[in-house]
Amino acid sequence: MIINGGPKSDNLIGTNGADFIFGKGGNDTLKGGKGNDSIEGGQGNDFLEGGKGRDILKGDQGNDTLDGGEGDDLLEGGQGNDLLEGGKGDDILRGGEGKDTLDGGKGNDTLDGGKGKDVLKGSQGNDVLDGGKGDDTADYSHLSEAITLEAVGVVKKGSLGTDQILNIETIVGASGKANTIDGSTGTSGVTSFDVDLSQDRLTVQNIPGLGDVTFTVKNFVNVTGTSQDDRIIGNAEDNILIGGGGNDFFGGSAGNDIINGDNGGDDTVDYTGLGQAITLLPTGIVEKDGGLGTDELVRVETIIGDAGFSNTIDASSAGSPVSINVDLSAQSLQVNNIPGVGSLNRTVVNFVNVTGTAQNDKITGNAEDNIINGVDGQDILTGGAGKDIFVLGENGNVFYSDAGFGDIVSIEDFVSGEDKIQLTGSLSEYSFFNLGSTNFIALDNGDGVFSGIDDIIASVNASFNTTSDFIFA
Repeated sequence: MIINGGPKSDNLIGTNGADFIFGKGGNDTLKGGKGNDSIEGGQGNDFLEGGKGRDILKGDQGNDTLDGGEGDDLLEGGQGNDLLEGGKGDDILRGGEGKDTLDGGKGNDTLDGGKGKDVLKGSQGNDVLDGGKGDDTADYSHLSEAITLEAVGVVKKGSLGTDQILNIETIVGASGKANTIDGSTGTSGVTSFDVDLSQDRLTVQNIPGLGDVTFTVKNFVNVTGTSQDDRIIGNAEDNILIGGGGNDFFGGSAGNDIINGDNGGDDTVDYTGLGQAITLLPTGIVEKDGGLGTDELVRVETIIGDAGFSNTIDASSAGSPVSINVDLSAQSLQVNNIPGVGSLNRTVVNFVNVTGTAQNDKITGNAEDNIINGVDGQDILTGGAGKDIFVLGENGNVFYSDAGFGDIVSIEDFVSGEDKIQLTGSLSEYSFFNLGSTNFIALDNGDGVFSGIDDIIASVNASFNTTSDFIFA
Protein backbone atom coordinates (compact mmCIF):
# COMPACT_ATOMS: atom_id res chain seq x y z
CA MET A 1 0.00 0.00 0.00
CA ILE A 2 1.14 3.55 -0.75
CA ILE A 3 0.47 6.02 2.04
CA ASN A 4 1.20 9.72 1.53
CA GLY A 5 1.35 12.44 4.13
CA GLY A 6 0.76 16.11 3.59
CA PRO A 7 2.58 19.35 4.30
CA LYS A 8 1.67 19.22 8.00
CA SER A 9 2.68 16.83 10.79
CA ASP A 10 1.20 13.40 10.04
CA ASN A 11 0.81 10.15 12.00
CA LEU A 12 0.84 7.36 9.42
CA ILE A 13 0.71 3.62 10.17
CA GLY A 14 1.16 0.93 7.57
CA THR A 15 -0.54 -2.43 7.11
CA ASN A 16 0.70 -5.97 7.64
CA GLY A 17 1.94 -5.98 4.07
CA ALA A 18 4.66 -4.21 2.15
CA ASP A 19 3.92 -0.49 2.48
CA PHE A 20 5.35 2.65 0.90
CA ILE A 21 4.94 5.55 3.30
CA PHE A 22 5.92 9.13 2.47
CA GLY A 23 5.71 11.77 5.18
CA LYS A 24 6.52 14.74 2.95
CA GLY A 25 6.27 18.02 4.91
CA GLY A 26 5.93 18.46 8.68
CA ASN A 27 7.23 16.58 11.71
CA ASP A 28 5.80 13.16 10.95
CA THR A 29 5.44 9.85 12.79
CA LEU A 30 5.63 7.01 10.29
CA LYS A 31 5.27 3.34 11.30
CA GLY A 32 5.50 0.48 8.86
CA GLY A 33 4.10 -2.36 10.95
CA LYS A 34 4.64 -5.87 9.59
CA GLY A 35 6.01 -6.51 6.14
CA ASN A 36 8.93 -5.23 4.10
CA ASP A 37 8.23 -1.51 4.17
CA SER A 38 9.79 1.54 2.53
CA ILE A 39 9.40 4.71 4.59
CA GLU A 40 10.62 8.19 3.70
CA GLY A 41 10.30 11.10 6.10
CA GLY A 42 10.74 14.02 3.73
CA GLN A 43 10.99 17.47 5.25
CA GLY A 44 10.76 18.06 9.01
CA ASN A 45 11.99 16.26 12.11
CA ASP A 46 10.44 12.85 11.59
CA PHE A 47 10.15 9.57 13.51
CA LEU A 48 10.32 6.45 11.34
CA GLU A 49 9.70 2.94 12.66
CA GLY A 50 10.09 -0.06 10.41
CA GLY A 51 8.60 -2.74 12.66
CA LYS A 52 8.98 -6.36 11.61
CA GLY A 53 10.35 -7.20 8.20
CA ARG A 54 13.16 -6.05 5.93
CA ASP A 55 12.52 -2.33 5.86
CA ILE A 56 14.06 0.68 4.13
CA LEU A 57 13.91 3.89 6.16
CA LYS A 58 15.06 7.25 4.79
CA GLY A 59 14.97 10.31 7.00
CA ASP A 60 15.67 12.82 4.24
CA GLN A 61 15.71 16.40 5.56
CA GLY A 62 15.54 17.39 9.24
CA ASN A 63 16.73 15.85 12.50
CA ASP A 64 15.14 12.43 12.20
CA THR A 65 14.85 9.32 14.37
CA LEU A 66 14.89 5.99 12.53
CA ASP A 67 14.10 2.69 14.27
CA GLY A 68 14.50 -0.36 12.07
CA GLY A 69 12.87 -2.85 14.46
CA GLU A 70 13.17 -6.55 13.73
CA GLY A 71 14.62 -7.73 10.46
CA ASP A 72 17.55 -6.87 8.20
CA ASP A 73 16.92 -3.18 7.60
CA LEU A 74 18.47 -0.31 5.65
CA LEU A 75 18.41 3.06 7.43
CA GLU A 76 19.57 6.30 5.82
CA GLY A 77 19.52 9.49 7.86
CA GLY A 78 19.99 11.98 5.05
CA GLN A 79 20.45 15.60 6.05
CA GLY A 80 20.32 16.80 9.65
CA ASN A 81 21.46 15.40 12.99
CA ASP A 82 19.82 11.98 12.96
CA LEU A 83 19.43 9.04 15.35
CA LEU A 84 19.50 5.64 13.66
CA GLU A 85 18.75 2.44 15.59
CA GLY A 86 18.89 -0.82 13.71
CA GLY A 87 17.20 -3.08 16.27
CA LYS A 88 17.35 -6.83 15.76
CA GLY A 89 18.79 -8.19 12.55
CA ASP A 90 21.76 -7.55 10.27
CA ASP A 91 21.23 -3.89 9.47
CA ILE A 92 22.90 -1.25 7.31
CA LEU A 93 22.90 2.26 8.80
CA ARG A 94 24.05 5.32 6.87
CA GLY A 95 24.10 8.60 8.70
CA GLY A 96 24.51 10.93 5.75
CA GLU A 97 25.16 14.58 6.52
CA GLY A 98 25.09 16.09 10.01
CA LYS A 99 26.04 14.96 13.51
CA ASP A 100 24.45 11.54 13.57
CA THR A 101 24.22 8.77 16.16
CA LEU A 102 24.11 5.22 14.81
CA ASP A 103 23.35 2.12 16.89
CA GLY A 104 23.10 -1.16 15.04
CA GLY A 105 21.52 -3.09 17.91
CA LYS A 106 21.63 -6.88 17.86
CA GLY A 107 23.00 -8.56 14.77
CA ASN A 108 25.94 -8.16 12.43
CA ASP A 109 25.51 -4.55 11.38
CA THR A 110 27.28 -2.12 9.06
CA LEU A 111 27.37 1.49 10.25
CA ASP A 112 28.51 4.35 7.99
CA GLY A 113 28.57 7.77 9.61
CA GLY A 114 28.98 9.74 6.38
CA LYS A 115 29.77 13.43 6.70
CA GLY A 116 29.86 15.20 10.05
CA LYS A 117 30.89 14.48 13.62
CA ASP A 118 29.17 11.14 14.20
CA VAL A 119 28.83 8.67 17.06
CA LEU A 120 28.73 5.00 16.09
CA LYS A 121 27.73 2.54 18.79
CA GLY A 122 29.08 -0.97 18.65
CA SER A 123 26.50 -3.36 20.10
CA GLN A 124 25.94 -7.11 20.16
CA GLY A 125 27.17 -8.81 17.00
CA ASN A 126 30.08 -8.57 14.59
CA ASP A 127 29.75 -5.02 13.31
CA VAL A 128 31.59 -2.75 10.88
CA LEU A 129 31.83 0.86 12.06
CA ASP A 130 32.96 3.35 9.40
CA GLY A 131 32.97 6.93 10.62
CA GLY A 132 33.34 8.43 7.16
CA LYS A 133 34.35 12.08 6.98
CA GLY A 134 34.64 14.19 10.12
CA ASP A 135 35.76 13.58 13.70
CA ASP A 136 33.91 10.37 14.58
CA THR A 137 33.54 8.24 17.70
CA ALA A 138 33.16 4.49 18.19
CA ASP A 139 31.20 4.34 21.44
CA TYR A 140 31.17 1.15 23.53
CA SER A 141 30.34 2.86 26.83
CA HIS A 142 26.96 1.13 27.02
CA LEU A 143 28.35 -2.42 26.90
CA SER A 144 28.38 -4.76 29.90
CA GLU A 145 31.79 -6.17 28.95
CA ALA A 146 35.30 -4.81 28.49
CA ILE A 147 36.66 -4.26 25.00
CA THR A 148 40.09 -4.87 23.49
CA LEU A 149 41.28 -2.46 20.80
CA GLU A 150 43.82 -4.02 18.46
CA ALA A 151 46.23 -2.13 16.23
CA VAL A 152 44.51 -3.18 13.00
CA GLY A 153 41.24 -1.51 14.00
CA VAL A 154 39.68 -4.63 15.45
CA VAL A 155 37.57 -4.25 18.59
CA LYS A 156 36.90 -7.42 20.54
CA LYS A 157 33.82 -7.22 22.76
CA GLY A 158 34.15 -10.45 24.72
CA SER A 159 31.06 -12.63 24.26
CA LEU A 160 29.31 -9.79 22.40
CA GLY A 161 31.30 -10.15 19.18
CA THR A 162 34.12 -8.53 17.23
CA ASP A 163 33.97 -5.24 15.32
CA GLN A 164 36.03 -3.64 12.58
CA ILE A 165 36.40 0.14 12.87
CA LEU A 166 37.39 2.48 10.03
CA ASN A 167 37.83 6.25 9.86
CA ILE A 168 37.34 6.55 13.62
CA GLU A 169 39.13 9.18 15.70
CA THR A 170 37.79 8.41 19.21
CA ILE A 171 37.16 5.06 20.90
CA VAL A 172 35.21 4.96 24.17
CA GLY A 173 35.05 1.89 26.41
CA ALA A 174 32.64 1.25 29.27
CA SER A 175 33.61 3.00 32.50
CA GLY A 176 34.79 0.65 35.25
CA LYS A 177 35.76 -2.13 32.83
CA ALA A 178 39.29 -3.39 32.14
CA ASN A 179 39.40 -2.09 28.57
CA THR A 180 42.67 -2.91 26.80
CA ILE A 181 44.77 -1.52 23.96
CA ASP A 182 46.69 -4.41 22.38
CA GLY A 183 49.48 -3.91 19.85
CA SER A 184 50.86 -7.44 20.02
CA THR A 185 49.16 -8.50 16.75
CA GLY A 186 48.59 -6.91 13.40
CA THR A 187 51.43 -4.38 13.48
CA SER A 188 54.26 -4.14 10.97
CA GLY A 189 57.92 -4.55 11.88
CA VAL A 190 58.32 -0.78 12.28
CA THR A 191 55.05 0.28 13.92
CA SER A 192 55.13 1.31 17.59
CA PHE A 193 52.82 2.81 20.23
CA ASP A 194 52.89 6.07 22.14
CA VAL A 195 50.11 5.72 24.72
CA ASP A 196 49.21 8.11 27.53
CA LEU A 197 46.12 6.85 29.34
CA SER A 198 46.15 9.85 31.66
CA GLN A 199 45.64 12.06 28.59
CA ASP A 200 43.31 9.62 26.76
CA ARG A 201 45.76 9.49 23.86
CA LEU A 202 47.02 6.72 21.58
CA THR A 203 49.44 7.42 18.74
CA VAL A 204 50.27 4.57 16.39
CA GLN A 205 53.65 5.47 14.92
CA ASN A 206 55.30 4.57 11.61
CA ILE A 207 52.26 3.02 9.96
CA PRO A 208 53.41 2.06 6.44
CA GLY A 209 51.96 4.54 3.96
CA LEU A 210 50.38 6.70 6.69
CA GLY A 211 53.04 7.68 9.21
CA ASP A 212 51.72 8.55 12.67
CA VAL A 213 48.00 8.48 13.49
CA THR A 214 46.62 9.72 16.83
CA PHE A 215 43.39 8.55 18.47
CA THR A 216 41.48 9.60 21.55
CA VAL A 217 40.93 6.56 23.81
CA LYS A 218 38.63 6.93 26.81
CA ASN A 219 38.12 4.59 29.78
CA PHE A 220 41.03 2.32 28.88
CA VAL A 221 43.01 0.67 31.68
CA ASN A 222 45.45 -1.86 30.21
CA VAL A 223 47.99 -1.68 27.39
CA THR A 224 50.07 -4.28 25.55
CA GLY A 225 52.70 -2.75 23.30
CA THR A 226 54.19 -3.76 19.98
CA SER A 227 57.42 -5.55 19.09
CA GLN A 228 59.13 -2.15 18.71
CA ASP A 229 60.13 0.62 21.15
CA ASP A 230 56.91 1.76 22.82
CA ARG A 231 56.11 4.60 25.20
CA ILE A 232 53.31 3.71 27.63
CA ILE A 233 51.99 5.90 30.44
CA GLY A 234 49.23 4.74 32.77
CA ASN A 235 46.54 6.64 34.64
CA ALA A 236 45.12 6.58 38.16
CA GLU A 237 43.44 3.20 37.59
CA ASP A 238 45.01 -0.18 38.41
CA ASN A 239 46.81 -0.63 35.10
CA ILE A 240 48.37 -3.70 33.52
CA LEU A 241 51.05 -2.40 31.14
CA ILE A 242 53.05 -4.84 28.99
CA GLY A 243 55.80 -3.61 26.73
CA GLY A 244 56.26 -6.46 24.28
CA GLY A 245 59.55 -6.50 22.38
CA GLY A 246 61.85 -3.52 22.01
CA ASN A 247 63.22 -0.95 24.44
CA ASP A 248 60.04 0.23 26.11
CA PHE A 249 59.42 3.27 28.29
CA PHE A 250 56.73 3.30 30.98
CA GLY A 251 55.53 6.33 32.91
CA GLY A 252 54.72 5.44 36.52
CA SER A 253 51.43 6.81 37.82
CA ALA A 254 48.99 6.41 40.69
CA GLY A 255 47.21 3.09 41.19
CA ASN A 256 48.27 -0.48 41.90
CA ASP A 257 49.90 -1.27 38.57
CA ILE A 258 51.60 -4.27 37.01
CA ILE A 259 54.33 -3.16 34.61
CA ASN A 260 55.93 -5.90 32.52
CA GLY A 261 58.73 -5.04 30.12
CA ASP A 262 58.20 -8.46 28.54
CA ASN A 263 60.75 -10.27 26.40
CA GLY A 264 63.73 -8.54 24.85
CA GLY A 265 64.93 -4.98 25.09
CA ASP A 266 66.05 -2.66 27.85
CA ASP A 267 62.89 -1.40 29.52
CA THR A 268 62.46 1.64 31.77
CA VAL A 269 59.87 2.74 34.33
CA ASP A 270 60.03 6.46 35.05
CA TYR A 271 58.31 7.92 38.13
CA THR A 272 59.59 11.45 37.46
CA GLY A 273 56.11 12.94 37.22
CA LEU A 274 54.73 11.16 40.28
CA GLY A 275 55.40 13.98 42.73
CA GLN A 276 56.14 11.48 45.53
CA ALA A 277 59.02 9.34 46.78
CA ILE A 278 59.13 5.65 45.93
CA THR A 279 60.60 2.61 47.68
CA LEU A 280 62.00 -0.20 45.51
CA LEU A 281 61.98 -3.70 47.01
CA PRO A 282 64.25 -6.49 45.68
CA THR A 283 61.25 -8.44 44.36
CA GLY A 284 60.43 -5.60 41.95
CA ILE A 285 57.71 -4.12 44.13
CA VAL A 286 57.54 -0.31 44.11
CA GLU A 287 55.75 1.38 46.99
CA LYS A 288 54.59 4.91 46.17
CA ASP A 289 54.25 7.50 48.92
CA GLY A 290 51.20 9.70 49.29
CA GLY A 291 48.75 6.80 49.14
CA LEU A 292 49.36 6.43 45.40
CA GLY A 293 49.52 2.65 45.46
CA THR A 294 51.99 -0.18 44.91
CA ASP A 295 53.39 -1.39 41.58
CA GLU A 296 54.79 -4.74 40.53
CA LEU A 297 57.67 -4.52 38.06
CA VAL A 298 58.55 -7.52 35.88
CA ARG A 299 61.45 -7.65 33.41
CA VAL A 300 62.27 -3.99 33.93
CA GLU A 301 65.92 -2.96 33.73
CA THR A 302 65.81 0.74 34.70
CA ILE A 303 63.83 2.46 37.46
CA ILE A 304 63.83 6.26 37.70
CA GLY A 305 62.58 8.03 40.81
CA ASP A 306 61.27 11.57 40.95
CA ALA A 307 64.31 13.81 41.49
CA GLY A 308 64.25 15.83 44.70
CA PHE A 309 62.47 13.12 46.69
CA SER A 310 64.04 10.64 49.13
CA ASN A 311 63.67 7.56 46.96
CA THR A 312 64.77 4.37 48.72
CA ILE A 313 66.05 0.91 47.85
CA ASP A 314 64.91 -1.41 50.65
CA ALA A 315 66.13 -5.02 50.53
CA SER A 316 65.46 -5.80 54.20
CA SER A 317 62.64 -8.19 53.31
CA ALA A 318 64.90 -10.39 51.18
CA GLY A 319 65.49 -13.78 52.73
CA SER A 320 68.69 -15.80 52.83
CA PRO A 321 70.91 -16.05 50.80
CA VAL A 322 70.02 -12.85 48.90
CA SER A 323 72.42 -9.89 49.14
CA ILE A 324 72.82 -6.61 47.27
CA ASN A 325 75.57 -4.50 45.74
CA VAL A 326 74.43 -0.90 45.30
CA ASP A 327 76.34 2.05 43.89
CA LEU A 328 74.07 5.09 43.76
CA SER A 329 76.78 7.20 42.13
CA ALA A 330 76.97 4.67 39.29
CA GLN A 331 73.17 4.20 39.38
CA SER A 332 73.58 0.44 39.71
CA LEU A 333 71.80 -2.22 41.76
CA GLN A 334 72.79 -5.88 41.74
CA VAL A 335 70.65 -8.39 43.62
CA ASN A 336 72.68 -11.56 44.24
CA ASN A 337 71.88 -15.20 45.00
CA ILE A 338 68.20 -15.07 44.04
CA PRO A 339 66.94 -18.67 44.33
CA GLY A 340 66.34 -20.12 40.88
CA VAL A 341 67.51 -16.91 39.18
CA GLY A 342 71.02 -16.02 40.34
CA SER A 343 71.88 -12.34 39.95
CA LEU A 344 69.67 -9.52 38.70
CA ASN A 345 71.03 -6.15 37.58
CA ARG A 346 69.07 -2.91 37.44
CA THR A 347 69.84 0.72 36.72
CA VAL A 348 68.48 2.94 39.51
CA VAL A 349 68.26 6.70 38.95
CA ASN A 350 67.51 9.44 41.51
CA PHE A 351 67.69 7.15 44.54
CA VAL A 352 69.00 8.54 47.83
CA ASN A 353 68.61 5.96 50.62
CA VAL A 354 69.46 2.26 50.82
CA THR A 355 68.53 -0.48 53.29
CA GLY A 356 70.39 -3.74 52.80
CA THR A 357 69.81 -7.41 53.60
CA ALA A 358 70.85 -9.66 56.47
CA GLN A 359 73.66 -10.96 54.25
CA ASN A 360 76.95 -9.40 53.13
CA ASP A 361 76.09 -6.20 51.24
CA LYS A 362 78.18 -3.53 49.57
CA ILE A 363 76.47 -0.14 49.47
CA THR A 364 77.87 3.09 48.04
CA GLY A 365 76.04 6.39 48.15
CA ASN A 366 76.21 9.42 45.88
CA ALA A 367 76.49 13.20 46.24
CA GLU A 368 73.11 13.41 47.99
CA ASP A 369 72.57 13.23 51.76
CA ASN A 370 72.23 9.46 51.93
CA ILE A 371 70.78 7.30 54.67
CA ILE A 372 72.53 3.93 54.44
CA ASN A 373 71.47 0.95 56.53
CA GLY A 374 73.26 -2.33 55.92
CA VAL A 375 71.04 -4.18 58.48
CA ASP A 376 73.26 -7.20 59.22
CA GLY A 377 76.04 -9.35 57.80
CA GLN A 378 79.54 -8.27 56.86
CA ASP A 379 78.68 -5.06 55.05
CA ILE A 380 80.83 -2.41 53.38
CA LEU A 381 79.25 1.05 53.41
CA THR A 382 80.55 4.10 51.55
CA GLY A 383 78.63 7.33 51.75
CA GLY A 384 80.31 9.43 49.09
CA ALA A 385 79.87 13.20 49.10
CA GLY A 386 77.04 14.74 51.08
CA LYS A 387 75.98 14.62 54.71
CA ASP A 388 75.37 10.92 55.14
CA ILE A 389 73.85 8.89 57.95
CA PHE A 390 75.11 5.35 58.60
CA VAL A 391 72.46 3.40 60.50
CA LEU A 392 73.75 0.86 63.05
CA GLY A 393 70.57 0.64 65.10
CA GLU A 394 67.07 2.02 65.55
CA ASN A 395 63.94 1.51 67.65
CA GLY A 396 65.84 -0.48 70.29
CA ASN A 397 67.39 -2.86 67.75
CA VAL A 398 71.18 -3.01 67.55
CA PHE A 399 72.39 -4.15 64.14
CA TYR A 400 75.52 -6.29 63.67
CA SER A 401 75.20 -7.56 67.25
CA ASP A 402 76.37 -11.13 66.69
CA ALA A 403 79.54 -12.07 68.57
CA GLY A 404 82.99 -11.37 67.11
CA PHE A 405 83.77 -10.19 63.59
CA GLY A 406 81.27 -12.45 61.82
CA ASP A 407 78.64 -9.70 61.80
CA ILE A 408 80.22 -6.28 61.35
CA VAL A 409 79.87 -3.20 59.18
CA SER A 410 82.81 -1.37 57.66
CA ILE A 411 82.26 2.37 57.11
CA GLU A 412 84.79 3.38 54.47
CA ASP A 413 84.62 7.17 54.16
CA PHE A 414 83.27 8.71 57.36
CA VAL A 415 83.80 12.48 57.61
CA SER A 416 83.67 13.77 61.18
CA GLY A 417 81.51 16.86 61.56
CA GLU A 418 79.60 16.12 58.36
CA ASP A 419 78.42 12.50 58.45
CA LYS A 420 76.53 10.86 61.30
CA ILE A 421 76.43 7.37 62.80
CA GLN A 422 73.01 6.36 64.09
CA LEU A 423 72.84 4.09 67.13
CA THR A 424 70.00 3.06 69.38
CA GLY A 425 69.84 3.49 73.14
CA SER A 426 72.48 5.80 74.65
CA LEU A 427 76.20 6.41 74.24
CA SER A 428 76.95 4.70 77.56
CA GLU A 429 75.86 1.37 76.07
CA TYR A 430 78.82 1.36 73.65
CA SER A 431 82.60 1.16 73.91
CA PHE A 432 85.22 2.42 71.46
CA PHE A 433 88.81 1.48 70.59
CA ASN A 434 91.20 1.80 67.68
CA LEU A 435 93.78 -0.32 65.89
CA GLY A 436 96.05 1.99 63.93
CA SER A 437 93.91 4.33 61.83
CA THR A 438 90.78 2.20 62.15
CA ASN A 439 88.29 2.94 64.91
CA PHE A 440 85.86 0.37 66.24
CA ILE A 441 82.44 0.59 67.84
CA ALA A 442 81.33 -2.20 70.17
CA LEU A 443 78.24 -2.99 72.20
CA ASP A 444 79.51 -2.67 75.76
CA ASN A 445 79.08 -5.45 78.30
CA GLY A 446 78.38 -2.94 81.05
CA ASP A 447 81.84 -1.96 82.35
CA GLY A 448 82.19 1.16 80.15
CA VAL A 449 85.45 0.07 78.47
CA PHE A 450 86.21 -2.25 75.58
CA SER A 451 86.96 -5.84 76.53
CA GLY A 452 87.15 -9.12 74.69
CA ILE A 453 83.56 -9.98 75.52
CA ASP A 454 82.16 -6.78 73.96
CA ASP A 455 80.41 -7.32 70.62
CA ILE A 456 82.12 -5.36 67.84
CA ILE A 457 79.50 -3.91 65.50
CA ALA A 458 81.43 -1.47 63.28
CA SER A 459 84.81 -0.41 61.99
CA VAL A 460 85.26 3.19 60.84
CA ASN A 461 88.22 4.28 58.71
CA ALA A 462 88.40 7.72 60.32
CA SER A 463 88.27 9.25 63.75
CA PHE A 464 84.96 10.46 65.13
CA ASN A 465 83.70 12.65 67.92
CA THR A 466 81.64 10.62 70.36
CA THR A 467 79.74 13.73 71.37
CA SER A 468 78.75 15.24 68.02
CA ASP A 469 79.05 12.50 65.39
CA PHE A 470 76.42 10.16 66.81
CA ILE A 471 72.64 10.34 66.74
CA PHE A 472 70.24 7.99 68.49
CA ALA A 473 66.91 6.51 67.41
